[in-house]
Amino acid sequence: MTTTSAFFKVFISEINEKDLIFQAGLAQQPINPYFVTKVMQKREADLFIPMDVIKDFNLDFTQEIILVDPRRREFCAKCKQWKDGRIMLSGGWKSLCRLNLVTQDDKCICEFVQGEGRRLFLNVTFVRANMN
Repeated sequence: MTTTSAFFKVFISEINEKDLIFQAGLAQQPINPYFVTKVMQKREADLFIPMDVIKDFNLDFTQEIILVDPRRREFCAKCKQWKDGRIMLSGGWKSLCRLNLVTQDDKCICEFVQGEGRRLFLNVTFVRANMN
């Protein structure tokens, strides 16, 4: 039972931490489907799309996906779908993070925007960990 309650504490703190970004005015909450993530230490080249975002918004990951940073630079990403339905983007995430000097403590706000034709854009903005 202790393990379960510890899990819920971590899960709840992550939800609160994400909401605090917007409540504190550190970033404006996107109007399109979005999620908040961090760079993963052992898989820094991969960006995982949360399952709730995939299910809630019925996004089409068969189309071309372009990552866009705050300076409007574009990075092509490849979509990989696992058997259990999880989706991972690779190919442009590591470059985007490296060029924008993203650290593992920074938060990345990823907003999906439908483009022309079969293009899906993922606009990425950052909330720096050292903004104090």
